Order: sequence, then C-alpha cells, then structure tokens
Amino acid sequence: MEISKRLKTIASYVPIGSNVVADIGTDHGYIPIYLIKNNIANKCIACDINAMPLESAKQNIINHSMENQIETRLANGLSKLKIGEANVIIIAGMGGMLIINILEDNLDTVKAVGLLILQPQVDEDMVRRYLHSISFSISDEKMIYEDGKYYTIIVAKPGREARYSQEEYMIGAKLIENRDPTLKKYIEHKRGNLNKIKNNIKEIKSESSKKRLNEVEKELSIYEDVLECL
Repeated sequence: MEISKRLKTIASYVPIGSNVVADIGTDHGYIPIYLIKNNIANKCIACDINAMPLESAKQNIINHSMENQIETRLANGLSKLKIGEANVIIIAGMGGMLIINILEDNLDTVKAVGLLILQPQVDEDMVRRYLHSISFSISDEKMIYEDGKYYTIIVAKPGREARYSQEEYMIGAKLIENRDPTLKKYIEHKRGNLNKIKNNIKEIKSESSKKRLNEVEKELSIYEDVLECL
C-alpha cells in the first residue's frame, strides 16, 4: 500500500518493534496498516471520533487481513485508551489546539507513554509550549512540503527540556538546529506573505493597523534572524 509522504514521514518515527501504537484520528487506517505491513509495530489501535471513517479503516484492515493486529475503536481522542496500553501515540492532521485538548483530557495516559508523534496543522508553537508544560522534551522535528502545503512533525518523549526562546517556539528549535532543508523554503514563503501584508497595512491609517504593522515587523525580524542561521 502506497501512502503519502506526510504519513510515511510520521510512520518513520515509530521505533521498529514497537509493541502497541495508537493512531488517534486514524481516518482510513493508513498509518496502522503501513506499520504492520512493514513490521514496524506488533499491534496498532486505530481510533476515530467519526463512525464513517472508522468503518472505512475497518474495511481497509480487513482487505489487508490485519484484523488480529489492528483494533479499531470509536473514541473521542484518547478516551478509549487505557493507561499504559500503548507505548507510542500518534495524533496527526488536526489543529494544534485540538491536539492539546486531546492530550490534556487524558494526561495520565499521555504521561505513561514513551513517545508522542504529533503533526499539527496550525499552532505548532502552542503545541511546543504545551509539551514543555507537561514535562515532555522535543527530541526531533521534521518539516515536509506536499501538495502545496507545509507540514511539521513534532516528536516528543517524557523528560524535562530547557525552555525555548520565542523564535524557537515559533519556528521549532530542532528544525533550526538541524537546518531542515524545507524550513528555508517555508521561511522565504512566510516572509513573502508578510511583506505583502506589511505593504497593504501601510496604506491604512488607524491605531489598529499600526499595532498590526508592529506585529508583522516583529515576526519578519524573527524570520530574518533564523534565515541567517540556515
């Protein structure tokens, strides 16, 4: 089964031989099927809040004869996952604040896991801050570009880590440290958009526009500083 570059990158962070991997918001069950097919995980638990995608996942699992290795659960977030049941949790393709809410609602389950693999669609900075607040350290990050969109995968494990600077929370300390090849393109893209916004705001003479202009200039300054390091 061929899966997208985004899903394959997420799956690449699951340690080979993982006992139980929980995929939250599994949709069609592509990641669990890929993990079992490639002998990366021994068992997967595929959870989704919506019945129709979960039925699609069940059918895909049956088609690959993996019913004994992949269990499906209709669940809101981690609500149907027992404490200590999984050693890896994947939450991908959701907004950052929704991911935070899912983790926060079942914090005991989260703290018993060995590895979190998260792929927020937005608010990556808030996810990084939240992970630090619950004593998880960010061990790696990867940015990919696929189908006209940029995606950031955040990998975290239990353990305290020094707090980041504002730019590190905003962009990702590991992405900067690793000189992620896609990051430079992303920053150049963001810089172009912000310059357009800046030029438009300059034409508006109001207190709110002045405030917004100041915010845009600060954000541009951060991106410029990071670009010099890449």
